[in-house]
Amino acid sequence: MNKLKLILIVFCFGFSTHKYYVSTSLFNFTDSNSLQITVRLFKDDFKDAFKKKYLVNDIITDEMLIDSLYHNNINNYFNSFLIVLLDDVKNKLNFIGLENKNDMYVFYLEIENVPDFYNLIIDNKLLFDLYSEQQNIIHVKKNGNKKSFISRVNNSILSLDI
Repeated sequence: MNKLKLILIVFCFGFSTHKYYVSTSLFNFTDSNSLQITVRLFKDDFKDAFKKKYLVNDIITDEMLIDSLYHNNINNYFNSFLIVLLDDVKNKLNFIGLENKNDMYVFYLEIENVPDFYNLIIDNKLLFDLYSEQQNIIHVKKNGNKKSFISRVNNSILSLDI
């Protein structure tokens, strides 16, 4: 009986320490010629990636990220690891803000004045510098159509003819 209890305890602890490395992002093209981007990342993962990229040794609080103190760095982080090409032209992402939702941050970015285009390429390498198991789920909405893709370390690029 004790062996069974031990196996059950080890089994339960094994699953409780497993961590999933996943993010979601929505790329929504609006009628006003903008691309609104919403990215959801786990707080601890983003903080670790941010600290690594900007060599921050201090504790980063939610308030520090929500305040404007790090907004320029957050904007640069996303422009480094999330690339959007419209007809092979790289577009700069504009960081608008973020929200604190339980154990996640919800980041809001935008590309304004999106020109007419035929091909969209999204290269989402968020958190790949930390976790080889990272997966980034991408949803693209345009004119009522929705496409989805999972970005992985060995396959991070989504290319769509729209």
